[in-house]
Amino acid sequence: MAVQVTTTSLDSLPAEDVFFEHIFPRLEAADWISLLNTNRAMNSMTSSFLSINKVLSIARPLSTISPSMFKALTENATNLRTLNLSRCSWITDELLRPVLRNNNKLVCIDLSHCNECSEGILQVLTVQCPNISRLILRECKWVVPEALDYMAYHRNLNKQERTAPKTEDILLAMGKGLRTNLKSRAKSKYCGKEQLYLNLRVKKFKPKIKTNFQKMNPHILEVDLSGCEMLTDANIANFVSVFRHLQIFKIGNNSNISDSSMKSIATNLKNLHTLDINSCYKISNAGLFTIAKYCKKLKSVDIGSVQFAGYLLSFMQGKDISIIKNGFCNQGYPSSLHTKMTAGSSKVEMLDEADLGIMEDNLTCVKGGRTQIVSKDQEERRRVCHLED
Repeated sequence: MAVQVTTTSLDSLPAEDVFFEHIFPRLEAADWISLLNTNRAMNSMTSSFLSINKVLSIARPLSTISPSMFKALTENATNLRTLNLSRCSWITDELLRPVLRNNNKLVCIDLSHCNECSEGILQVLTVQCPNISRLILRECKWVVPEALDYMAYHRNLNKQERTAPKTEDILLAMGKGLRTNLKSRAKSKYCGKEQLYLNLRVKKFKPKIKTNFQKMNPHILEVDLSGCEMLTDANIANFVSVFRHLQIFKIGNNSNISDSSMKSIATNLKNLHTLDINSCYKISNAGLFTIAKYCKKLKSVDIGSVQFAGYLLSFMQGKDISIIKNGFCNQGYPSSLHTKMTAGSSKVEMLDEADLGIMEDNLTCVKGGRTQIVSKDQEERRRVCHLED
């Protein structure tokens, strides 16, 4: 009995259900370029996929994508959600600006180490991509204070409510069509109640409408500004006062950041769980303690090579906050309580070195599973009494 063998060609497979859903998303950007250059049918299918593609990652140094290839990948793209261009040193404003304008649903963008861009690209990103929730600008030297302030200003501008029209303006609108127009010397006729209603509904007299800006403009949840050396405490304070829902905030490798930024972060970012202050040498023990005290959801702090007091790190370890030093998560500090806190206080106050000195002078002793705070003098008297006995 002869066995009939049937062959299935690629053309017989449904493109949207098979290729677009299960095959093309698993390929790299270089593979898409190869498919574009295969034949006319594959070029058409790949182009159709790129027009609805949601993720484009061509991060260097593994990628071999050139500027011309980037244009081929993005010239018809209108549905991107994630764009990763990390370490693409050839990316410029001319290449990136059309992509941002055509992909208004962009959610995540990574421009770290893209040194050929300028601060103007942040303006385009702010206006054209209002749904950004993850913004990575690590080591972007072109991020100037004015660009960051513009992002905060534009987002805050959308939240402002429209002012109600004045009574004089309403009466003037009601009089349209009911009186003779003296300037044009033309006698107008009564236009009826319908036309009067339409006059009251003109644009500048439009009643105030409650708009849910949270759904229109989702919150930014992660921002990486590490290595943006031109940013100052004033920029950080302005930024966090607008974007209050940040959960991951990285501002390391900046010598301008001080305790003032720590107070602003502790005041505004109540949902913060990851903070990077690596190589911020102006931050003192008081600044770090303020963050640990008022950011209740904090889980991880990257301090890099900055030297903080051991009793402060022990206190943070007792609150289940992971301390990352030089890339390693330090779990070696004992869980103990070394702090002076005011019960029921919710106001953020910057503690000075005198207040933190109390933490250093206190020692913790554990008896019967309970933690007690004793001073050095009390510990010394106990030791002397024990020797006399």
